[in-house]
Amino acid sequence: MAKLYKMTLIVLILIALAQVTVAQEVDLQQLYDKATRELAAVQNLPASSQTRVRWSNCIQIFQEVFKGNPEGPNAPNALYALGKIYDTLFRIDRKDADFVMATDYYRRVTKRFPGKSVAAEAQYRLGLLYLYKGDYKQAHAELGRVQRQFPQGDLAIPASKKMAELSGYLSGDKAGFHNTGGTISSEPHDPILKAGTGADFREAADSGGAMGRSSGRVSGGEDAVPASGQAAVTAIRHWSNKNYTRIAINLNRPVPYSKHNIKQDPENKKPERIYIDLEGASLSKRLSEPISINDGLLLYARAGQFTPEKVRLVLDIASIQNYKVFTLDNPFGIVIDVWGKQSAPAEEPPKKVVVSSNRGFKERSKARKRVPRGKATAADDPESCLAQQLGLKVKKIVIDPGHGGKDPGAIGYDSSVQEKDITLKIAKKLAGMVRQKLACEVVLTRSDDRFIPLEERTAIANTQSGDLFVSIHANASPNESQRGVETYFLNLATDKEAVRVAARENATTTKKISDMHTLLNDLMLNSKINESNRLGRHVQHALVRGLKKKYSNVNDLGVKQAPFYVLIGAEMPSILIETSFISNQEECRRMKDDRYLEQLAESILKGLETYVKGAEMAAIQ
Repeated sequence: MAKLYKMTLIVLILIALAQVTVAQEVDLQQLYDKATRELAAVQNLPASSQTRVRWSNCIQIFQEVFKGNPEGPNAPNALYALGKIYDTLFRIDRKDADFVMATDYYRRVTKRFPGKSVAAEAQYRLGLLYLYKGDYKQAHAELGRVQRQFPQGDLAIPASKKMAELSGYLSGDKAGFHNTGGTISSEPHDPILKAGTGADFREAADSGGAMGRSSGRVSGGEDAVPASGQAAVTAIRHWSNKNYTRIAINLNRPVPYSKHNIKQDPENKKPERIYIDLEGASLSKRLSEPISINDGLLLYARAGQFTPEKVRLVLDIASIQNYKVFTLDNPFGIVIDVWGKQSAPAEEPPKKVVVSSNRGFKERSKARKRVPRGKATAADDPESCLAQQLGLKVKKIVIDPGHGGKDPGAIGYDSSVQEKDITLKIAKKLAGMVRQKLACEVVLTRSDDRFIPLEERTAIANTQSGDLFVSIHANASPNESQRGVETYFLNLATDKEAVRVAARENATTTKKISDMHTLLNDLMLNSKINESNRLGRHVQHALVRGLKKKYSNVNDLGVKQAPFYVLIGAEMPSILIETSFISNQEECRRMKDDRYLEQLAESILKGLETYVKGAEMAAIQ
């Protein structure tokens, strides 16, 4: 009887263990499915949104799949996906650490799972990766292993062709060799990751946008064929009015640059000039045609291949007061902002801005109410005093629906929800309310599903002489429990979360956001930081108050400061609103409800109304 009891107990334990194993495999399969969905979502994003943060999220999930069961059915594909992600990152950023990780994961696939079809893919891509890096000897050796280890596979023939291309170079015929074999676009269909070259993630910005309402123009196109190892200038664009001009130069990867001035030369009838030298860059013939600007500030913009290794852009000056040069990321661009005498920003150091919570907002409001009637003046309220000094009367508001077109922005918890659609709906609702209730003119940077580069959005606000600039976004976080609303203005980031949000919206890395601080110390001499902070506090207060009336679990994340590209160079008080977390299940569901979007727009309107009325009262005192 005891023996039978022991046997029964062992069987029950084995059944329980089997059930646990099955449950674990189900969980891992779900995790793998989530990883592939996230990967597909990132791959479908435009270049500007494929940030390292998004790729890192994919890496983390695939690593969890492999660690959960290193011998499981999804382990080979998880390792291969990790190799391919780092491969892609290396092609984008050229970081040695990414190359090391990519080769390591590819080799682990071939060694641990030599009998799997994905092993042949990993070995073939290993050869392409060395080819892309320029290590032709090692590339030849890795491609040779494809032939030896997988002679019957589909990749044996393309591997053989690439080896033949390399053979001439390795035998000394370097003149006839052109390295076109390191790209992935020529490869067979990849069962896990979409085929694409590193250039796919560095493509130049579209020319679409709201430029029918300003004077933007694109010169050239994507036909630049750079010399080996050089970056290509892909577009030169400008926007202007009589007091302000923005020039943007796009390249397919970062290059060093320098700026110079040449004084007017009356004897040779040459105007004052600014010129920018781009080191290690190539220019196509289409981009070498002079661009006539003639806006009262600049006469022409002329680009040329100054030396085989250097592109020079020359701006012929009619009459300017000041100019600034800064860079953008993804795609890499150099922006030159030029101001005329009437609109040139004052070179005053920005006052220290204390970012406050709603609690502080309420306390200051109560303090002002306690001032005896008839005693208060503009001088008693530094905010009103500043508005009065600016002579601020808001007549035109520029509303910027974030993302659009090929840039969907953040993907929702429900993958059918995209940030670009949400922001456009909110912006259109807000525009109608502003026209009706504030009697202000409204300019939308986009009114349909089109892509507009970040630098163009600010240019629209400036060339349209907007009095306020409001950029609308939906937040996202790897932490799906994160929720709430927050409002930003341009300044140095004060915490890690602000850096993360700025990196996501700028489509760059948190490190590069930190590197921007030196640049911003100079640029922000021209920014209305204090007024932007005040505008942000009014909007944030109204957002939280309005949403809490009808919805529960509304987190007030406060007013923050961070270096957003879309706000750089704006000549008016400017804010960026992160309306809700699209990555949160409940808030994503709410953002699919038109009533919630209506409430968001109405709450933003209340904040704008409070600011506008306060500015108007201060201006007439």
